[in-house]
Amino acid sequence: MPIIMQSIYSKQSELYNVSSFQTTYIYNPRDFLSTISALLALLPLEVVVVYLTLIYCRREVEVILIYIGQIICQLLNVHLKEKIQQPRPNPLIKGYGMPSNHAQFTSYFTGYMILWMFFRARYLPKIYYTRNTIVLAFLLISICFSRVYFKYHTIWQVIVGVLVGTAFSTICELAASFKAKCIFLHQRHDERGTPINRKRMAGLEAKTSNTAEESNARTVIILNRPHQSYQK
Repeated sequence: MPIIMQSIYSKQSELYNVSSFQTTYIYNPRDFLSTISALLALLPLEVVVVYLTLIYCRREVEVILIYIGQIICQLLNVHLKEKIQQPRPNPLIKGYGMPSNHAQFTSYFTGYMILWMFFRARYLPKIYYTRNTIVLAFLLISICFSRVYFKYHTIWQVIVGVLVGTAFSTICELAASFKAKCIFLHQRHDERGTPINRKRMAGLEAKTSNTAEESNARTVIILNRPHQSYQK
């Protein structure tokens, strides 16, 4: 019996020409484009590793919020798949395909990074923004192409995934920008209200008033000089 099952599985693998590659499958392992597409399909796992590394090493609140938004975006993807229940183009692959998980994941990440550079990193050179935007857009297009090339998703499933991920990243970035602006204004208000800064502001006001009085006195002296010389 095991020999029979082994022969059946080998015939099926030859029929569909499927080769296992980590957590993905490529149709033709001899095809260079398939190998590149399979490597690109692993990008979400690499992004998660980057998230966790930054959270552990730097412990920045914004990185944690971006990662939380990424998780919520993926939960939204699962919910939409269960509601829409559109099958994948390849019947051998289990699960629903609308919207594409990889496309939504990558579009959230790339969209958030592009918006962050545009709204909150304007101090960087323009070439930096242009170069990174091109690289992120190329990664997104490549991953979307790989999902269609593998026949994991249809074109519309990928497009909907990109739209959902981009919309969600826009909402998260606008909320984060508004929160950061509120914190910045609150800190400036607190700095102006501290006793040290009050003394500093009082000193500046006194210095300004003294300078104004000295300037007025000099003006009066200059105006009175011709009159004094005439009397003499």
